[in-house]
Amino acid sequence: MFPAKEDFTNYLEENGIYFNAWTGGPDIHIFLKFPDERLEQGLIVLNEVLFNVSFAEGKLGTEKKVVGREYADKWSKPENRFEREISRQIFGKDHIYTRDGVGVIDYVNGSGVSDLKNFYSNTFLPENILIGFAGNLSRDQVEKTFGEKSEGHEEKLSFGKLTSGDKYLLHEESGLQSASVVTTWLTAGFEGTDKRQRVMSSLMCSILGGGGKSILFKKIRDEMGLAYSISASHIYYPTVGVFQISTKVANENIDKLMDEVKKTLGELDQEITADKFIRAKQYQKWQRVMAYDSPAGVAERMSNQLLWEGKTFSLEEELQMLETIGREEMIELIRSIVDSDEPYVSIMKSE
Repeated sequence: MFPAKEDFTNYLEENGIYFNAWTGGPDIHIFLKFPDERLEQGLIVLNEVLFNVSFAEGKLGTEKKVVGREYADKWSKPENRFEREISRQIFGKDHIYTRDGVGVIDYVNGSGVSDLKNFYSNTFLPENILIGFAGNLSRDQVEKTFGEKSEGHEEKLSFGKLTSGDKYLLHEESGLQSASVVTTWLTAGFEGTDKRQRVMSSLMCSILGGGGKSILFKKIRDEMGLAYSISASHIYYPTVGVFQISTKVANENIDKLMDEVKKTLGELDQEITADKFIRAKQYQKWQRVMAYDSPAGVAERMSNQLLWEGKTFSLEEELQMLETIGREEMIELIRSIVDSDEPYVSIMKSE
């Protein structure tokens, strides 16, 4: 339907369709947003992208240059190089979780149109695709476009075993004015947890390092003035979870930071008061409500849940899970993580 790229971009513009796509290590995401009145045109675009893409031989060289620029831009930043080294430290250099979405530039430069066609025809199959729709539309309207696609060969990802490196990583870069410090604990992933446990870990991160009211923020920034900010995050992969505490401090304050974080994590009963816990649950409740406040947010949330968790969860289900979580149970979760093993410590500072 679209002989050239310009025909495609003109069609998007004429119909008010926002289109974007990005790739991670094991997955590819395509995102569209369009007015209700342009549902048919939006579905046409998605169908064309998923099943009818053509590759122009004459344009490949230009696209390789663009990807080369993206590759150079990304890896010119010290923070990105540091994140890559952390991934290699905790997962292993060649593990799929370490794989970067930008790819390996030598492979990009060495690929031809036949390689792209091969990848596309073997990957963009109905059995490999999950589509989440949200908005003023019906299932019948969607199935009219996508309901009769032939079955394909489902891609089965193999995640393999981690080949983690040393517990301590020092990554040096020139010209840095602060040291970046990331402390990592490995936990169970999607396969070893249920949705309620993952809701609880989100609450845990909010209390520990989720903004101005979190206990680490108040200690490290407000009381000690060591850092501008500090955060806690818990990312789930299929076979492993990654709990991290991250911040930046002056080189001479690295040890002081590490000692204070360890001390705070050892005093959770005193730090996480009943009032603080109740307020954090309220904050989490309203954050979840707002996450379902737009069709785009709902579609993205549903698709990710179906892809990685195997089913979708309604807002009401998530709020019910949150309501059942108690203070002592959450403190025990934190302890089970930080006391289970020595963490991985990753530091980036100036040479």
